[in-house]
Amino acid sequence: MQLPLHDEFKLHFMQNRRPILANHAKTAKAWAMVLRAMAPATAAEEGALNALLTEVEEFGTWVNSELAKLDHMALQDALSASMDEALLNPDLRHLFRQAGPPPAENL
Repeated sequence: MQLPLHDEFKLHFMQNRRPILANHAKTAKAWAMVLRAMAPATAAEEGALNALLTEVEEFGTWVNSELAKLDHMALQDALSASMDEALLNPDLRHLFRQAGPPPAENL
């Protein structure tokens, strides 16, 4: 289902993606614990309970994968920023110049 969102809400969700996802991960974990502790009253309810547990676990897996993507993006950003800062450091630039070009590989 698609719902139109005001731009301010979109911005809010983008800026707060990590805490929102972290809360969803906690909620999925809690719901999975509750559902695993439940016992169906009838055999017919067992299938519905297992299906609901599967959906909650799949949601938890998706949330954790999204958090891992954010971690990866943050690491890439940090490495890029560190490299940019290193290249601006005059001492490191001097060392790079002194080292000369990298050795040619034997092909």
